[in-house]
Amino acid sequence: MTWQPFYIRLDGLRAAVFGGGTVATRRALMLARSGAAVDVYSLDFTPELQRAAEEGNPRLHRVDLRSADPRSLIGGALIVVVATSDEEINEKILRAALDMGRLVNYPPMGTRGNLIVPFRGETSYGLRFAVTSLGETGVGARRARDRILEVLESDESIRNWYEAMKRVKTLLKARVGDYKLRYKLYFVIERDPEFASHVESGRIGEALARAERIIGEALGSSGGRG
Repeated sequence: MTWQPFYIRLDGLRAAVFGGGTVATRRALMLARSGAAVDVYSLDFTPELQRAAEEGNPRLHRVDLRSADPRSLIGGALIVVVATSDEEINEKILRAALDMGRLVNYPPMGTRGNLIVPFRGETSYGLRFAVTSLGETGVGARRARDRILEVLESDESIRNWYEAMKRVKTLLKARVGDYKLRYKLYFVIERDPEFASHVESGRIGEALARAERIIGEALGSSGGRG
């Protein structure tokens, strides 16, 4: 199986979480806080889940999962989390969800499903990243996440490039109508030695002035806004 990382906007998506314990609680609250509409199925729920449910999301359903039909409970949910404490129940739900073509997170053994929840990080200046060991070691992945965040926060060069190229992208969108030319110029500017020198030295204003000149030259040779 080949794994690929994605960032998914969860607003409005439906998710079904099976289990009401600690792991299920973490997953359900993460999904709900990210904008998904979450239904949780179990006979028992943690106090944290019950408090959250008072706000309307997630919604809790007391169901005996031994006798319930998992397909009917999954319904239209795109994301399915299988996190009960009963391996037999987990197996039944896991097979049903995968057969239905859903994105399935299976915390007891991540690679049995097809959706891994990584450790996520975000810098103070907006750069986001995620780390996973594909279930080999959560501790290792978490420590890697923390170390990466430390490096990203302390590396001025990365911070400068992030800020400069973010502003270049905005500049290009305002100045260049042709998306093909805009895409090409984005990397022309990045590779320009004068621009790069300004960025590395933290002279963002001078870097943007150089980017303006590059754009102007390109538009002049192309006969207008591109």
